[in-house]
Amino acid sequence: MKKIYLTILCATSFVLVSQPSIELVKQFKSIALLTQLNDKLIFSASTTSIDNELWQSDGTTAGTTLLKDINVGTSGSSPSLLKKALGKVFFYASDPSISVNRGLYVTDGTSAGTIRLANATNSNTVFGGSFNGVECNGKFIYEAHTTAEGIEMWVTDGTVSGTQLLKDINPGPANGIPVFFGLSQNIVTVIGTKLYFLANDGVNGEELWVTDGTIAGTHMVKDINVGSGNGINHGSGEATFGELFGELYFNAKDASGNQYLYKTDGTSAGTVLLSTTAKIPSYFKKYSNKLYFFASSNLGRELWSTDGTVTGTQMVKDINVGGSTSSCIVYMSTKLHDIDGKLYFKASNGSANGVELWKTDGTNAGTTMAFDYTGDWNSSYYDIDPFQIGSDYYYWDGQNTFDRVLLKLNVTTNTVTVVKDITTGTRKPTFAFNSTGESFHTVLGVNCFSAIDTSFAGSDKDVWVTDGTTLGTQRLSYSGDVNTSTWIEDMQVFNSEVFFISDYLGSSQNSLYKISGLPVSLNDIHNQFNLFSVYPNPAKEILNIKFNPEKNDPIQITITNLLGEIISSNTFEDNKNITINTSQLNSGVYFVTVENKGAKSTQKIVIE
Repeated sequence: MKKIYLTILCATSFVLVSQPSIELVKQFKSIALLTQLNDKLIFSASTTSIDNELWQSDGTTAGTTLLKDINVGTSGSSPSLLKKALGKVFFYASDPSISVNRGLYVTDGTSAGTIRLANATNSNTVFGGSFNGVECNGKFIYEAHTTAEGIEMWVTDGTVSGTQLLKDINPGPANGIPVFFGLSQNIVTVIGTKLYFLANDGVNGEELWVTDGTIAGTHMVKDINVGSGNGINHGSGEATFGELFGELYFNAKDASGNQYLYKTDGTSAGTVLLSTTAKIPSYFKKYSNKLYFFASSNLGRELWSTDGTVTGTQMVKDINVGGSTSSCIVYMSTKLHDIDGKLYFKASNGSANGVELWKTDGTNAGTTMAFDYTGDWNSSYYDIDPFQIGSDYYYWDGQNTFDRVLLKLNVTTNTVTVVKDITTGTRKPTFAFNSTGESFHTVLGVNCFSAIDTSFAGSDKDVWVTDGTTLGTQRLSYSGDVNTSTWIEDMQVFNSEVFFISDYLGSSQNSLYKISGLPVSLNDIHNQFNLFSVYPNPAKEILNIKFNPEKNDPIQITITNLLGEIISSNTFEDNKNITINTSQLNSGVYFVTVENKGAKSTQKIVIE
């Protein structure tokens, strides 16, 4: 009994004891682009007195201040497209006092360290349009537009002298980088010291290029679709590229329009066609020394893997048995997720079970249905988007496009239980993504997200928190318990708090908020005790509290009910062999809080 309970204890390290709440950090007219830099949040915002400029925040109202008024006066510089790299933040801004209005800037988080990088004396240099940049080989490589060169790749080390055109790939004013480049974040991939990207030199069409940040190291990898035809299908976005053992795996098409699986080491000779059977490969996932992906063949769209060889590129399993129309992947954005040493994904085996949760260990026999939904609802087509709290795994699913139910996956027993049906039968959670695409934001063992619950007045977004339990999945109440936020975006975990942007409380002004009242971490007390456990749990008459190591320190132990009412509170001179009589407590859920030298830790107990 003791051994089993300690295992459970380690998996459930946090409990929602108090009700978290939403706190206004600072009100703005508009705010966007939260970006973390060292101990600050950097963002673009405007007030009633200062138009759109660069701001900073340490998470407090007093510490939320104007970083720099770039366009001095009332017009604002309109900072946009903030990107963190090289320990700094790069962005575009406008300064009418300079002949070339819009330019590339960088900030180190100080006013003095916020400078313009574009060559202001070059009247032909006009930065703007889409923006996509990545850190590679100690440099920031990005796209920029000039009237003389069009949209091309540029490079900077964060200094004015170190900012320059990398290469005019399509000579003259024609674009070497397609205009959609900045809209598809994963059309670029960094592997080691190399950046792979899509480019067009005006002769060979859109093909795969590579750069190490130098002129000499920037070149086309190979003209796969020989001639002016396009070899890279740019519409695939993040599905296009994968990596295994330092080599790039990608989807490319030949002159006939067939999309096949290739790999490359960055050289023309090292660019190899791996399979003409696996067509339109997408959504690559590295797992157990292989690369897994979905591809189409004469057996439909199924799960495949490759070890980097032609013979080692094979279908894992024909899940939906049959011909080309019997695809197991019914939703093209289905992804593979590594959960507890297995790959989980959505798939259909046809009429037998429909769309369900599947898992694989990479073998045919080890590719099985993880759980078959029965009853009132079945699995939807959408990606599971899983997240983890402790050692437990959670994901969203539902019976259709709209309904979303929070589920808990037990990887040992292959069982799934409903934690909370947030939007009963009508609306799905609408997530507040941050700049990295994350929709769930975990801090101190609590997961924060945004969702719509039509059981409350209105139909706008609310902020929710969950600790993985039904009781701990809570909608943060608004005034009058009416949801009045029309949107929530850009959630960020910063300084052990969750920040977001919203028009909370129905204000037409967009402001910076944070979630306060999140639980105390066990790590605070682990520094002194290393381990705190209660047993038996559930308890009947006696509750034992054990600390390891034992110390001769005064301990205060408080028991509260679900309403937060104190049932008992006692101080013990040391933490050895603490036993509490619980025979007088009614059956139900309680919380035991241990306090020592200002540090608190809380555990949930059940009294039978």
